[in-house]
Amino acid sequence: MDPRRIAARDSVLVLSRAGDRILDIAAGDLVRGRVVDVRPGGSVSLRILGNLFQAKSSIPLAPNSNVLFRVVSHRSGLGEAEIRLQFLESIPDGEEAPGPLQGPPSRFLRILAQELASHEGSVETPRDMKGFLERLLRELPDASHTLPKPLREDLLNTLRTFVRRGGATVLDRMASLVKGSLPQEFRGLDPLNQVRGRLFADIEDVLHVPLREFLENTGVSLEAKLKALALLLTSQATEPSEGSPPGHEERARRLDSDLKGQLLKLKGALLAHMEELSREEPRLSGGLGKETEAGNPALSRLLHSVEVLLQDIQTFQLLSRLTDSFYTFLPFFWDGLKEGEVAFKRGRSGSHGKSYYCLLHLDFHQLGRLTVVVMLQGRDFFISFKTVEDRLRERLQKDAGELERMFQARGFSLKCLNFLGEGESQLAPFERLESLENIIDFKI
Repeated sequence: MDPRRIAARDSVLVLSRAGDRILDIAAGDLVRGRVVDVRPGGSVSLRILGNLFQAKSSIPLAPNSNVLFRVVSHRSGLGEAEIRLQFLESIPDGEEAPGPLQGPPSRFLRILAQELASHEGSVETPRDMKGFLERLLRELPDASHTLPKPLREDLLNTLRTFVRRGGATVLDRMASLVKGSLPQEFRGLDPLNQVRGRLFADIEDVLHVPLREFLENTGVSLEAKLKALALLLTSQATEPSEGSPPGHEERARRLDSDLKGQLLKLKGALLAHMEELSREEPRLSGGLGKETEAGNPALSRLLHSVEVLLQDIQTFQLLSRLTDSFYTFLPFFWDGLKEGEVAFKRGRSGSHGKSYYCLLHLDFHQLGRLTVVVMLQGRDFFISFKTVEDRLRERLQKDAGELERMFQARGFSLKCLNFLGEGESQLAPFERLESLENIIDFKI
């Protein structure tokens, strides 16, 4: 049986009245199973983690074979459990296979890349995408260049496609939440109210706002902020002093204005509010099941929007890890802009010192696509614009003098300014961040 021919939705359903024996399995985990017996009608006996279970399989499984599954869902009840497994591949006898929370990263990443690719072009977000992204964040090595190049490229291409799923962009989804009005009964609980002005800005104000702060607030660096705050508090505990440690209030303020942190707060508040509503309604006494969602469609839609945005941020965190850069969306409201992404990276040190790169991808509804590469050496800037649209390139060339004057007014030297068209490959080494080295250390 060729696992590549198994559809992503084909699965094995395990029904058990001894679910407490495998309650530590979670969606996204990899488990090894042994097919003990196969009977007509799709009934099979599986040995998983030393326990024998009866299951229903929608795919043909060979008796006495070792198989690798991914846990799609795990629902436990009183005295029983229902576990849905996805077949990944057959494992030859004698070969080691990963346990539920461990295994060769390259094998899992390869499987995950194939799974993500199977959803390309889908309007709906896969139900278990949250587990995919969280597991991928855990499994990716710190040094992403150690991954096999084809695997790394597959993951990058798939993740870049994922953030454009359904024809919508991250900016579309962000704007609908940040600018949209919340359900009336929930407006007093919204944690985003106080920080909206520090999350997004109008593009007309780009020269007058703390650009770095807005970029750091996109959520991509939330865990780095938490780590920095934890280190600060740890040092304060070992060397106690009166009052808060220096920088504590500033770091706490940055956490309060982080988009991912606020979305997590919003999600928690939504779930708590929905649970409270379910307790108030006798017909919803069963908890937060489908009935609760049906009874509160506005809140359910809002919760779904929040979860999708959290997945978007996780995707940019993965892109940052895979390219060893700081990679995020542009947190600006810009009429005519369909999509905007920016990444920062430190290059190799040379005779002129360290070089820093900024890669900007812009996609306008009417003007088309534009790639901008900015390199900084010392106080000297080198900027290149590349687009296949002649009209856009001519417009940029017309405004080149104004750009040069802006640099001079701020004491910087614009050494080189290029305008490139289709077929010109001077930017090729810089357009793929994964080909450069070393992450920029944003001091948080």
